[in-house]
Amino acid sequence: MFDITQSKLYQKLIANPDMVQEILDAHKIRTQVAPLGRDIAGMVYRSRQEFYYIVGNWMLDFDAQQFVFLHELYHILAEAPKEPYLLRMDWSREEVMADRVAEVAVTKYMKMGGSSPEV
Repeated sequence: MFDITQSKLYQKLIANPDMVQEILDAHKIRTQVAPLGRDIAGMVYRSRQEFYYIVGNWMLDFDAQQFVFLHELYHILAEAPKEPYLLRMDWSREEVMADRVAEVAVTKYMKMGGSSPEV
């Protein structure tokens, strides 16, 4: 299992919470919230300019949006380099894994004494 908390990007984000957007921009990742309806918590897509966009559902509370961010970041870090195209509408093995990784990341961060990371 890919441990997102061991990735250099995750460690930079946690160490520099006041520079999250700058760090993500340097890695060609952008975040935003949008009305995605009741059935979609979030998604990630890659633009023609090779930027990844993590989109969280604006209906979710802040903590849920943080979880979605980590879930989608997992897809970018663990899968996107190997897969040119990711589209899933079901609970595939990869979706379950992304949830587990996000849960581990949140738990590890909270044990470090942090509050919900601002991303």
